[in-house]
Amino acid sequence: CSMVITTGITPHPGGSGADKLSKSALGAERVIPHKHFTTMQEALKYLRDEKSNYTVIGMETTDKSKKYTSLKYPTEGCVLILGNEVTGVDTEIMPLL
Repeated sequence: CSMVITTGITPHPGGSGADKLSKSALGAERVIPHKHFTTMQEALKYLRDEKSNYTVIGMETTDKSKKYTSLKYPTEGCVLILGNEVTGVDTEIMPLL
């Protein structure tokens, strides 16, 4: 993992839930680079502008989904978009991926 990007109310280092995160991350939050964005749209803009060579993959169950175990992922520059544990990846975001 070369970076962790969080959005919205997700706990992140230096922000909301940082104490809880540090207990579960066991120090990884101090070693792995991270960025936090208010919205997923801001995160996607960052990826498109700053990491344009990255492959962005939405991990969601839809009628167009493929089994994640059957895909071949790039060894570098791969971004996995994970949604809310209840509602998944926002339906407005999926077409942007």
